[in-house]
Amino acid sequence: MRLIKLKGMRRVNGLHFAPDGQKLLAVGGYEVRSCDNAAWIDTATGEETLRVGLRAISYAVSADLTKIAVGDAAPDEYADERIPVAVFDPAGVDWPYYDFHTVIPAGRSLTDVFALAFAPDGKKLAVSYYREGRGGYRTAFRTAVFPLGRGKSVEVINRNPDEFTVSLFAYSPDGKLLACDGGEEDKPMVKVLNAKTLAPIRTIFPKGSQTRQLLYSPDGDILAIAQTKSVVCMSADSDVPRAALSHPKQVNAVAFTPNGRRILSTCTDQLLRIWDTATGQLLTSYGWVIGQIAAVAVSPDGLTAAVGGQKGQVALFDLDG
Repeated sequence: MRLIKLKGMRRVNGLHFAPDGQKLLAVGGYEVRSCDNAAWIDTATGEETLRVGLRAISYAVSADLTKIAVGDAAPDEYADERIPVAVFDPAGVDWPYYDFHTVIPAGRSLTDVFALAFAPDGKKLAVSYYREGRGGYRTAFRTAVFPLGRGKSVEVINRNPDEFTVSLFAYSPDGKLLACDGGEEDKPMVKVLNAKTLAPIRTIFPKGSQTRQLLYSPDGDILAIAQTKSVVCMSADSDVPRAALSHPKQVNAVAFTPNGRRILSTCTDQLLRIWDTATGQLLTSYGWVIGQIAAVAVSPDGLTAAVGGQKGQVALFDLDG
């Protein structure tokens, strides 16, 4: 196990391996779910190689890590206005000043961007936001999907007719489904939408109070819902749970191994648990001394995992099987 300390990032809230497994992108800040900055880590040496300022409310990364989207971003602390949604290369240091795409629906303004997600091919971006009406008032929640072209602005192509807050998205691996949560703590529902039309396909009502993460398995057969003290594993084509992986405290994040045989889950009891996907059996658990674990990721070859906690530390370790 290798322990990496990220200075100026008290909480690590997101971890993402590059396709070659040689780099790891860690996103975090000083508060829960904050996106103050992103740090590139060399997985061979454990050294930080690049730090990118974000100062955003929400973020998402493309599967190949060549794009990062940030919502409600103010990278310059002296900026007069926040950027609603910007998409840029996370390997760039000065993104606000030279090369990024803005995402704004025609004739509308975006405010309070709650959630972002790239389609698997990286060519579209799902956005949850408030629509700003006349006089600058926030008038409605919206979920929309935007194509990402070369221009500085793009047109909205789909808009969800249901007006409810969405704080999490998850695309199925084939890009045909888009799962989203109810956002608010008293609305733990999860909706599965047609990713092309945003028409609802089914609604799931987990027993917990709030969803922390949504994630499809690599083959798309399972939708994992990190919900309060459990991970509910749903068949992708059904609203009947396959299994519920129980935890003693709140579940923060989940990850599948690339072959889909294992599920990794993090909990506020500071343990990482590894489960058998087919049986729901707990295989093992680890207690890295990095505080409450808020993020987990598995390398593309399935041999290495990374967890991040509230002490600004990342633990890299080998996976068995």
